[in-house]
Amino acid sequence: MSNLWVIARIIGLILTIMVYFQIGPEWIWSEDTGGLILYDLILTLFTMFLFAGFLLPFFNRLWTFRICRSTFNSYYEAAFPIAR
Repeated sequence: MSNLWVIARIIGLILTIMVYFQIGPEWIWSEDTGGLILYDLILTLFTMFLFAGFLLPFFNRLWTFRICRSTFNSYYEAAFPIAR
């Protein structure tokens, strides 16, 4: 891992501890900022990433990808035209 990645992880750990134990200024740990992420959004995000990580291999390998691609291809090409 690069040094920047390690520093970002350490800063995230420090901020998480500050929110959980309500240490530091209130704008970090209030229910409108850090508390919202730690107590409300984390369960939703964890569930979405868990299901996405489980279903994505099936979606890419099986026939569902072909069905979705053929269904939405015309909409995608209309929304994002590419000069050929």
